[in-house]
Amino acid sequence: MVSKPIFGRTASVLIGENEVDTVLIDGFRFNFTIRKTDSEDPNTCVLNVYNLSLGTRARMEKLDDFAFVKAGYTQADNIQTIFVGNITDSTTLYESPEIITQITISDGEKSINDKKVSVSYKGGATVSQVLEDIVKKIGLTVKTDIKSLGINKIFNTGFSFTGNAKTAVKKLSEFSGLDWSIQNNELKFTKEGKSDGSKIVFLSPETGLIKTPEKIKIKNNKRKKEKELDGWKITSLLQPQAEPGGLIEVNSVITKGSKTFKIIDVQHDGDTFEGNFQTVMQVVEVTT
Repeated sequence: MVSKPIFGRTASVLIGENEVDTVLIDGFRFNFTIRKTDSEDPNTCVLNVYNLSLGTRARMEKLDDFAFVKAGYTQADNIQTIFVGNITDSTTLYESPEIITQITISDGEKSINDKKVSVSYKGGATVSQVLEDIVKKIGLTVKTDIKSLGINKIFNTGFSFTGNAKTAVKKLSEFSGLDWSIQNNELKFTKEGKSDGSKIVFLSPETGLIKTPEKIKIKNNKRKKEKELDGWKITSLLQPQAEPGGLIEVNSVITKGSKTFKIIDVQHDGDTFEGNFQTVMQVVEVTT
């Protein structure tokens, strides 16, 4: 694989009351800390933008508005949406001579935590059918074709549920042997312990791998009977497309050649002016 030059940090944010009517904010200094896990807890992004006008600051500080954060390297052609969610907190920090607008964005929290659903089915309804109907009521896009997951279970005596949408998704996923999470405001389902089959990100010292891959123990967010997983900590230049459930391939001396890993946890740390612009992943090895 021929490596591309990786320089030209950039970031921007689209803000809007909905996903269509948005305002672009770019050309300023941005820094961010983004944490994504494969758990049911919402992913978070803390975003700082420097020295905005009073009017633009006010525009960014509207709680519950959608925010779409993009980041990457201009010369690596990898500028992508790195985070999507709703603004849950905002503040203005004064660090003379800088005025910093700080917002916290949560991924899917408003959609699934605040949503109530009510469904009822006669005997013979499939789990796949019920899950698809509940997902439609939630209103989030689904990254996964639920039918492709091969869920064959049937509710022989029927099924009914009234309550919090998150509880419904959790119950149905556990019953079906599925893992679920929300990534960039989209629901992701995978078979228990499996990857999402996404395109593999290739990392080597020539293509963005930095530091030495490190063997670690990873807290298992999904199954309490397995307290820890044997895993690796992988650090690279910013990989905005990396998210839990996805795959990466790492080629290094420590891994003894190329190995494929499933991402469990991701932290993106970036500053368009100085400091880090990197992705740190906790991963487990998989066989393909």
